[in-house]
Amino acid sequence: MFKFLLIVLTIFFLLRIVTRYVLRSFMNNVQRNVQNQKDQQSNKKEGEVTIKTQTPKGKKISNGEGDYVDYDEVQ
Repeated sequence: MFKFLLIVLTIFFLLRIVTRYVLRSFMNNVQRNVQNQKDQQSNKKEGEVTIKTQTPKGKKISNGEGDYVDYDEVQ
């Protein structure tokens, strides 16, 4: 019984130490990726405007048209 508890506690502490280092390295990697993305976005000149849009897929509506929505007035 004592041997079993000793093995379980040893495994528990080893897993705790290993996960601490793994999580730390993972979080450092995520932090570096976020910092790199931020640096890439901040390399623009002052006053430069960038608009990223996606073209809508499906039906196209001309400027003069729209969908009619029927509504009832609530009083």
